[in-house]
Amino acid sequence: MAASDHLHPKQLSMFMPARELYNMTPNGGDVNEANMNGGDQRSPQERVQHMWNTKLGESQSGSQEGLHESIAKSGVQTPVGIQHDNNGNMSISDGHHRIAAANNINPNMEIPITNNVPNNKPNPNAGDF
Repeated sequence: MAASDHLHPKQLSMFMPARELYNMTPNGGDVNEANMNGGDQRSPQERVQHMWNTKLGESQSGSQEGLHESIAKSGVQTPVGIQHDNNGNMSISDGHHRIAAANNINPNMEIPITNNVPNNKPNPNAGDF
């Protein structure tokens, strides 16, 4: 059994295009917060799109002002966090503003990523050690 048999297929990825990250499921309270209050009647897709639009606006002139300009000039310097669940699904755990700005500038821009693989369930294909 090779060492790679113990890895998630995307675990060794170091970069991903902005468009792939943009289309990935965000992880966190930004998308679900309004719905938890019972006042948001938008679909999940509409809430996600609203979240991305908000993050883009903040990267241009809001709480993250200057981020958009910096990414346009130098690219994304700080890796974004990607989380893997035990079923192989990936979601974004950190870096939403960076992804929104990079996708707006160039959807093909390669963004550095950090993979976070949960350790709460062993890989069923892994051997006993």
